[in-house]
Amino acid sequence: MKNVKKFFTKKNNKIFYKKSLFFINKWFFNLKNKINSKPLFKKIFYTLLLILIFRIAASITTPGIYVPKGFGTDPSSFIGIMDLMGGGAFRNFSIVALGISPYITASIIMTLLQSEVFPPLYRLSRSGPAGKRKINIITRIITLVFASVQAITVIQQLHSNTGVQLVGEFNTNLYKFFALPMILVGGSLFTLFLGEEITKKGVGNGTSLIIFSGIVVNLPSKFKLSYEQILIGDGTQSIFVGIMNFALYIFVFLFFVYLIGYLYKSERHVPIQQTGAGMTKKGTKVSHLPIKINPSGVMPIIFALSLSILPITIGQFLHHQNEVRIWMEKYLALNNLVGMGILMFLTFMFTIAMSIVTFNPYQVADNFKKTSTFIPGIKPGEETEEYLTNIILRLSFFSAIFLSLISSMQYFQEIIGLNKEITFGGTSLIILVTVSLETISQLKARKKTIKISNAKKKAIDNIKNNDVEGLLW
Repeated sequence: MKNVKKFFTKKNNKIFYKKSLFFINKWFFNLKNKINSKPLFKKIFYTLLLILIFRIAASITTPGIYVPKGFGTDPSSFIGIMDLMGGGAFRNFSIVALGISPYITASIIMTLLQSEVFPPLYRLSRSGPAGKRKINIITRIITLVFASVQAITVIQQLHSNTGVQLVGEFNTNLYKFFALPMILVGGSLFTLFLGEEITKKGVGNGTSLIIFSGIVVNLPSKFKLSYEQILIGDGTQSIFVGIMNFALYIFVFLFFVYLIGYLYKSERHVPIQQTGAGMTKKGTKVSHLPIKINPSGVMPIIFALSLSILPITIGQFLHHQNEVRIWMEKYLALNNLVGMGILMFLTFMFTIAMSIVTFNPYQVADNFKKTSTFIPGIKPGEETEEYLTNIILRLSFFSAIFLSLISSMQYFQEIIGLNKEITFGGTSLIILVTVSLETISQLKARKKTIKISNAKKKAIDNIKNNDVEGLLW
């Protein structure tokens, strides 16, 4: 005991404090050097940091709000869809409850208006970087408007039978109609800022990664609940039957993950040739233009979901006993045939439209013309553009059917008797798989770009060193 007291003297405490501070500073210094020396690691670290900040914000319930247990757990309800679009932040009624949903809605409107139907924005979209900057400013203004509308819509939930309510001194009109909308709008803009930072300085695809994080966070609790309901059940079924049912549940989940991933990676190879070059490269490999079966990725289904819930969102402004609102919530809900049909139709149309916009056959044909590249048997220019457009339409028609069927998979599970809380939605699976694969592809592309850049710098340094060594004075 005396030795212990002797050890904890002021002198020893100072030495221990200095050594601890030295090791902490050394650890942070080494981490900083590692991040700065590896640009790709820096981007990954920065992306994970921003996602962590969003997850922390998503776990902070808005001040003065009581959220009952089970709020937002029904994935087919208006609240469940808002939770999906908000990156899993709505079920806590958090300060970032709206997520990037207003931005997605604004992006849909801007995408539609940039067509030839609306000449001013069409000209802006064709006027280079300056036009894109103006379009981004207009999109942000529309995002602010939609964020305000959705904030008021969300506040209407305080009057409905969801159980969400203001408590204590927060139950005032000033807080409800001024402070609370400001918090929700601010949280939405903050989420948009995080998403754009991930896109610019992180690994990219920030908007999708925000939604992706919400799906991943909810997966453990979903599997735990499915284990309790399928394997254990009510105790009347045998253990063997429970194990088989749970194994079938996991197998179907993994099968659809594989199927979505396989179709996402599938490509159509169009043979191409350059003027003055042979048809083969190194005598064995034919040059080709790869075209994905689904060039537009995950965005069509996200856009379709946003528009599908728009009528129900508008209906939230009405009284909960209003006949129009009751009709909307009954027939336009996604677990109803009408609502599901609207979702499938919108998914189909957006997939075809966005596939053409994403691939842009006109630009590809123009680039071919500039680089003296052509498709064997097809004339450069308009004929090449028409040929590529026909390929895109055929591929997107197949992918549109596939995405439409996948988007309704969750409601089919409800029909066969699965609990809503353990059904795995096709939309969630598509986002989960495609965002993962897109992020991996972007990481590989960035790694390759950094490698080429480093090789060029090394070559330039070698040339400079050789020039210095070769001087006579």
